Amino acid sequence: MPSPSPKQTGRRRSRSRGWSSSPKDSSRRPPQSPGPSSPQPLAQLPPLPPGTEVEVRVDDDGFHGSWFEATVEAFVPAQRRGSRPRCTVAYTHLPPDHPDAATTLVELSHIRPRPPLSSPEAEPFRLHEIVEAFHEDGWRSGIVLATGPLAVAFPITREVVAFQEPHHVRPRRDYVDGQWAPSQAAVAVQPKRAARVYAVGEKVEVVRDRELYGVSWYPATVAKAIDTLSYLVEYLDLKDEKGTGMLTEYLHYRFIRPAVRWEGGFWLGPGAAVEAYREGAWSAGVVRRHVGESKYEISIDGKEAELLLTTVQELLKPQYNWNGKYWNIVRAKMEIHEMHPIQALRGNSDDNDNRQLERRGHGTVHEFVPELREGMALGLMVAYVSLVDSIKKSCIEDSIASFEGKISALAYLERNGFDVKFLQLSLDRLLQMKRNHAKHLERVDKLKELLPEKESIMSGKYVLLREKEEAICQLQQKLECLHGEVEQIAKEAKDEDAEISRLKEDVNITLQERDDVVLRFQSVQAELCSTLHISD
Repeated sequence: MPSPSPKQTGRRRSRSRGWSSSPKDSSRRPPQSPGPSSPQPLAQLPPLPPGTEVEVRVDDDGFHGSWFEATVEAFVPAQRRGSRPRCTVAYTHLPPDHPDAATTLVELSHIRPRPPLSSPEAEPFRLHEIVEAFHEDGWRSGIVLATGPLAVAFPITREVVAFQEPHHVRPRRDYVDGQWAPSQAAVAVQPKRAARVYAVGEKVEVVRDRELYGVSWYPATVAKAIDTLSYLVEYLDLKDEKGTGMLTEYLHYRFIRPAVRWEGGFWLGPGAAVEAYREGAWSAGVVRRHVGESKYEISIDGKEAELLLTTVQELLKPQYNWNGKYWNIVRAKMEIHEMHPIQALRGNSDDNDNRQLERRGHGTVHEFVPELREGMALGLMVAYVSLVDSIKKSCIEDSIASFEGKISALAYLERNGFDVKFLQLSLDRLLQMKRNHAKHLERVDKLKELLPEKESIMSGKYVLLREKEEAICQLQQKLECLHGEVEQIAKEAKDEDAEISRLKEDVNITLQERDDVVLRFQSVQAELCSTLHISD
């Protein structure tokens, strides 16, 4: 018997349904067919007669595997080779003014019978049990997050909804080969590429939208894996509503990323893309300036407006983007001021810039007469552009002297008012890598020099090894001969021992017979003596 339809809520949904077009997107496609791993319950059965009560699966974004009650209106056979048969259905709980309230074409692979009613004697739902709940006019997949009162969490929308009517919640089951079986997964629709699987206890970060800071990542721990696509997480710095414990949430894997582990220093110059830890979460930002004593001013693109905050280096980390499989570093956001290069070297109205340009050093532009400064400035700008291009084309095979020459050139440009700290840091790192590379090459050459000697020694060892193996073989053969001789001697000794035993037995028998003869002799003699005595 099919389950009774819950009463129509009468609410208009805040999201467009996957089965209809919306005013924002008139090209909305019909629901996608489930992938190869998804069951196709009625696709191989005879056409469904009109009036059959069924459920229709919607796989579009926001409705991953949700089922909506409907009634079959008609069967539409395949129109051409390669096409699939479909049915027209009328949804049960759509408002009368909905575009699909009349009929909708649906592929048979999206249709299944309505599940049977749960038994009144069925056991109560367990915590974290995979269920389907009737919410926003359809049966949506989730887990039981609380049992008193009954509350269900949905991983896609991240909602937690309390249900007063028991028949609004049912165990999640799959219709396979004409039979109903308990479902092993809360999320049925598989992603196009393999998703990162998280282990229980693994440190992760969960994205949430904050009122002030906008999109932020909260540190959390995986408390339970419901399936390979959805998890129950426990936040590390976010309290629950009662304030007595840490908040837990059930959500889809796309809201989770691995915890970023960063060890060691990193560049924190102006324009560096970072994440700043603020009020329990990490928010993306850009370094504006260094304010001294390991403190930095960070610009965060807040929900309403740009936010400027000052924080210490320990609460900053490089900004990375997680694509679901790999980390991608976010490049520095360099601020480029539209200013003529001559003006940049002469100075401008900004006091900080003027103070920077007023620094004097050996060979600065300011030491030249005014008539030469503009030409020198142009030459330095050309040299700067050429040097940057040369640094970008640097390779590991370049000489150490080449890297040191570029560093010296940057130092000269810095003395003339150029901001080259980022380039200097990068070149220092490249030079260190080059030196390490040279050390490795030197060590490789030394090791290669040792190879012939070691190979000669190894060849001698192999010759000696073969000699010893031949000697062992000869000894083994001799040992086998000795074993044969030992066995033959043992056999002969055994035969001799048996012969000795037989002879000893013959000796004993002969002695026994001798004793018997002596006794008989004595008996006859005694009898003779007795007879002669009587005669006398």
